[in-house]
Amino acid sequence: MFEIEKNTSNNERPQKIQIITASQIHLPELVDLFEEYRQFYRMPPNKAAAFRFLTLRLQYQDTRLYLAQHPKHPTPFSIVGFVHLFPSFSSLAMRRLWILNDLYVYESYRGCGVGQLLIQKAILLAKETQAQGIFLQTEIQNTRAQKFYVKNGFIKDEVNSYYHWYNPELEKNTPS
Repeated sequence: MFEIEKNTSNNERPQKIQIITASQIHLPELVDLFEEYRQFYRMPPNKAAAFRFLTLRLQYQDTRLYLAQHPKHPTPFSIVGFVHLFPSFSSLAMRRLWILNDLYVYESYRGCGVGQLLIQKAILLAKETQAQGIFLQTEIQNTRAQKFYVKNGFIKDEVNSYYHWYNPELEKNTPS
């Protein structure tokens, strides 16, 4: 288990933040954090769709979702961050790889090591599953995240160009 201590005030003892695997019991708290993350990236609020999406991920166990839990975070929340990884494969390397799709920490917990614990857990998962590595993307203007990833051993790809195709039919059918 990964842990760090965060001082909550000058009068209190530091509290341990633990990295745990998400389960159905975490959904109410996780949905609120997930929605804040989505809105950080300018997505419209949709709590019902977020709940369904996360419920399916946990039910089908088709992704890995780790949570940073603080035992004395103000009620009702104890989850202060998360990292969400999706499995994939490299045909050339003939190995599994992981796509780090989401990493988010409540603003009041940034800069105290929560993101560090979450990224360490992601790297441990890659090592334990003998994955080729972890791929991620972040917005060009999110320089804070870019510096964080480089500090943690990630290398900006200067060789490959990445492209995407979005299904225009889905724009007509936005999750509700």
